Order: sequence, then structure tokens, then C-alpha cells
Amino acid sequence: VILASMLATGTMAQWQQVGLWGEVPTTGGVQVEQDVVFFHPASDKGMVFRSEDQGATWQQIRFADQGDSWKIIPHHGVDFINGGAHQAGPSNLFRHVLGDNAWVDLNVDILNFEVVGEGRVVACAVHNGQTAILISDESGSQWDNGFPLPEQLQVRLIGKDGQGNLLVQTYGDPAPDGELPGLYRSTDLG
Repeated sequence: VILASMLATGTMAQWQQVGLWGEVPTTGGVQVEQDVVFFHPASDKGMVFRSEDQGATWQQIRFADQGDSWKIIPHHGVDFINGGAHQAGPSNLFRHVLGDNAWVDLNVDILNFEVVGEGRVVACAVHNGQTAILISDESGSQWDNGFPLPEQLQVRLIGKDGQGNLLVQTYGDPAPDGELPGLYRSTDLG
């Protein structure tokens, strides 16, 4: 019995607490990007904590005043952050240069986003009840239509495939010209 107990103990996984002690994350509120761990506690929905040492220490970063859904994509020293609640409708997109206290609102209400190339943002945005795929310039200050879409269809940004190509899904009633809903993959990173 002692031998069996020792063997069972020896094969048990070893676990180390790395989150913020006593804090519960929001749904989807733990994210790892490029070896940086982000933790979004449910107790204060306007805060995100960042750890660059696998959860040993945490730095508090503020990005929004509301919302419990979020996404962070670090890209060459810049954090792109989607803050807000999907349940409440479109949410905000912010750009933050590491080491700077300022958070720049990119002035677009979005449902999802990805960063491509040298820092261009591809976002699924909502305007007058219609969804659209928008592509920013490298500063995030100018936005252009990134996906031709008939009025009868809606679009959602799925994310990236295994090769880094963007995936977009259209849905809704077929367009009068016969264009059908479907899944599309970008061949030029948007």
C-alpha cells in the first residue's frame, strides 16, 4: 500500500498558483500572447493585469471603464486592446505603446480584430446595423473597406488560420446577384 501511494504521488502533476490570489477571471479572461500572460479579473472589469514572468509578478494596466470581454494583441511594442462587452453591442478598440501612459482610442466600434503586416488592424465593425470588415493604416487613424459585401449579407471576422491568413465568414440571405454566404480566406493578409 505504501509503495502504491508513493507511485501515485510521484505521478501526480505539479501545480503552481500563478493568477492573482483570490481573483476570478472573466469569461475568456486569461490569455497568453508571445509569452506574456494577461489576466482580467471579474471584480474590476476595467483592469487587466500583465505578467512577463509566467505569473510570478503582475503589472496593472487600465484599458477601459466597462466590459467583460476583451482581446489583446501585442505587436512590435504596441498593445492593441479590444475592451467592452459583446452583450452590450460593439466595443472599443485602443492602441497603447508600451512605456507610455496614454491609451489611444482608434474610434471604431468593433466585434473582433486582428493585427497584420507592420501594425495594420483588420476589424469587424458595426455601422447602422450592418457589419463590415475594415482595414486601418499603420497608425490606426484611417480606415478603409477591406471586404466587398452585398447589403443582404453580414460578415464576421473569424481570426487567422494556421498559416496566418485571415478568415472571414459571410452569413444571411443570398444576394440577388447569386452571391452566397460562405467562408473566405485572405491570400494577402487583408
